[in-house]
Amino acid sequence: MSEISNNICKVAEFKQMDMYKAHCDCISDDHIQTLCIEYDEECDIVTLTIYSKIKYNIKYDWDTNWKKRVQYWFRRQLTKIKAIKSILVDGEVEAENEFIFRGPKQIHDYCEAIQSSTTKFTNKFNN
Repeated sequence: MSEISNNICKVAEFKQMDMYKAHCDCISDDHIQTLCIEYDEECDIVTLTIYSKIKYNIKYDWDTNWKKRVQYWFRRQLTKIKAIKSILVDGEVEAENEFIFRGPKQIHDYCEAIQSSTTKFTNKFNN
């Protein structure tokens, strides 16, 4: 692994693909992104794929009253069922994922990782 900055590391390098891991500044293991930058020789394009774990946002609301805890549990189950229905019926679910950067340097390093692989592939295969 070669470290590009505090939160971004190159984890794999292949002939036509580089992979990076980027960690969110909140240090949660749920906020890790895997960036795959790949050159497709057949189509002559460079693609960026970002993999991340996305959780369905369910507000944490806990109470010492057992009746409220049961109501909360049922609300969570209903929310999950609605998400499942959306996937089964519509074929999609809307979700979002946060990724926190610690200032301009970290944003620059993230972009630099993408740019360095893109440059490598375009120079390597266009010659």
